[in-house]
Amino acid sequence: MNEPFNKTAYVLTGIIKWLGLLPRSFSLRCVELGCGIPGKRFVYLGEGESLPYIRHILAQPAGELRVTQAPLWRLGETIRRLASPDTLLCLELNRLLRSLAPRGGLITFPWIRQRVILDSLEYRARRRRIEKVSHMVTKYKYRFQLVNHTESVARFYEEFYVPYVRARFGDAAHMRSLNELQRWAGSGFLLLVLHEDSWICGIICAVRKDELSLLVVGHIPEDKYPLRLGALSAAYYYMFEYARRHSLAVVDLLRTRPHADDGIYCYKQRWGATPEVDSWPHTSLHLFPPEGFPVPTALEKLLIWDGLEFVEMGELLQRKRIPQSQIPPAKPGA
Repeated sequence: MNEPFNKTAYVLTGIIKWLGLLPRSFSLRCVELGCGIPGKRFVYLGEGESLPYIRHILAQPAGELRVTQAPLWRLGETIRRLASPDTLLCLELNRLLRSLAPRGGLITFPWIRQRVILDSLEYRARRRRIEKVSHMVTKYKYRFQLVNHTESVARFYEEFYVPYVRARFGDAAHMRSLNELQRWAGSGFLLLVLHEDSWICGIICAVRKDELSLLVVGHIPEDKYPLRLGALSAAYYYMFEYARRHSLAVVDLLRTRPHADDGIYCYKQRWGATPEVDSWPHTSLHLFPPEGFPVPTALEKLLIWDGLEFVEMGELLQRKRIPQSQIPPAKPGA
């Protein structure tokens, strides 16, 4: 399902997507994973949407999984059976079913949004570092070109976007369609970075009112032009310059994983981005660390929504802003 750029349509279409994917939660997968702490275990119970990501951050290979099925109508019974002082439970449900989750959990999402408010302290604090990118632009003699005709977008899609995403994410890649890219470029532009008249990389941006949104990034293969030469940073730099010159208020860098050690999250943060809840992902994650359960190292920097902002899990539990406790009894009929 393509994402509308209009904010109202975006929220409504997201809810429709939640509804359409609701059957995925009718039969839940119960998966036991190691968490790197002797005598402790991490148990995932959910539809499976975020299981590959969780397995990745816990460094758990697929071959070691123990999987059973649990029907949704037996959710309360399953949770009570899994509850243990030695078990950190992670429950993933469709967001329409979040009332079925026991209270007291730590909440996060498969994906979060990162936006830059151009008059914010976070962005102004990074302006000096951002300005240093201009020296790299001069050093490598990069040039920029803005286009939006369909032939250029199609070439960018086939030669830059698809190979870049496949090389970076492999089987986990979620590819956008060419029609979606052309639609967004039609309301904005394809920003190309050139070196000696050759396309090196590009980004597609849409502009609406006072906001610029980055949709996709593409780069020629690493063996043809190394990423370390900073062409993508040059593209970001010029995108922010465009936003400033046109008096835009926000640069929306779209989604990243909710982990402060994630490379893409950190890269966007360096441009002044702050994390926000995104209405598009159809599931939410509820974690229940028992009282006294040590936070696994891999989860210390998992970003938890405390109702006002995202906070790293380790910091949140250390501050005891949300007390750790045993999983409470499930609601009647859950």
